[in-house]
Amino acid sequence: MEEEVSGLKGKIKNLDSVVMAREKEAKMADAIAEATKKQSEDLLEYDCLQEDNQNVLIAGRTNETASYMLLCAVMLGIQFSVIL
Repeated sequence: MEEEVSGLKGKIKNLDSVVMAREKEAKMADAIAEATKKQSEDLLEYDCLQEDNQNVLIAGRTNETASYMLLCAVMLGIQFSVIL
C-alpha cells in the first residue's frame, strides 16, 4: 500500500510539473498574441497615416497645378472662370 501511495505521489508531482510547464507556455502564448495584436493595431494606424499623407500630397499637387494653370492663363492673357 505504501508503495502505491508513493507511486501516486510521484505521478502527482510529475503532473504538477507538466501543469506548470503548460501554464508557462500559455502565458508566453498570451504575451505573444498581445504583442502581435498591438503591432497589428500600430500597422493599421501607420497605413491610415500613410493614406492621409498621400491624400494631402495629391491635394497639394492638384492645388499647385490649378495655381500654375491660372498663372499661365494670366500671363497669356487668357480669361476663364474657375469653379470652386
